[in-house]
Amino acid sequence: MFQGKRIFFSLTVLGAKLFISAMSMAITSVPGNGKVTFSRELREEISHWRFVDLWPGFLPRRDEKHISLSLSADASGHGWGCVTHLSSGDSSFGDYWIEIEHFK
Repeated sequence: MFQGKRIFFSLTVLGAKLFISAMSMAITSVPGNGKVTFSRELREEISHWRFVDLWPGFLPRRDEKHISLSLSADASGHGWGCVTHLSSGDSSFGDYWIEIEHFK
């Protein structure tokens, strides 16, 4: 739950996810008994985030932007291609395989 709040906080504070790596590591390495080992790094990380509990400040949440994207792709032994289909129009790109990538 603590890490979830910090991830939610990252919607407002850019780069916040960079400062929860010890929490992520501790959660993914929890043994079967469910007990988390508090390493020095984890304690420092939690101490870093404690400012949120008492911080009277306000940061507006970033605006979210959602787009719908459809993608078509194809490849052959000689090259590859892709078309993105957006409401604003289609864009296509592709290239030929270089000799080292060439399928035989």
